Amino acid sequence: MATVRHRPEALELLEAQTKFTKKELQILYRGFKNDFVMGLSTLLRGTIQEKLNWAFNLYDINKDGYITKEEMLDIMKAIYDMMGKCTYPLVREDTPKQHVENFFQKMDINKDGVVTIEEFIESCQKDENIMCSMQLFENVI
Repeated sequence: MATVRHRPEALELLEAQTKFTKKELQILYRGFKNDFVMGLSTLLRGTIQEKLNWAFNLYDINKDGYITKEEMLDIMKAIYDMMGKCTYPLVREDTPKQHVENFFQKMDINKDGVVTIEEFIESCQKDENIMCSMQLFENVI
């Protein structure tokens, strides 16, 4: 069986359009293709437990086993920044912070200011919308 190897077309073009060197683009691509395949595998073929663990780890930025309000706020701000200024309804400046407060009110079961993996999984499993969303990609491939 022949090995299929993807060589990104126009690496030089991408280098010209970004502020990355050819070497940096190659490193980014290597990391992306591994992380992407692992994440896609979990989303498409993982158990509910694996999907919830994966989701928790997205928010636990420093990998200490807790989601803090600061970590969640950093992520929410990044998401709202990606959405841009042209959203409807308009995003108010306090919207990311309110999103974080709502998340913690729901997920921080013992109200100690952090969300553990156990609290996250328990809260998600009790939420019908979250559980339905965990199954959205099951029949994609």
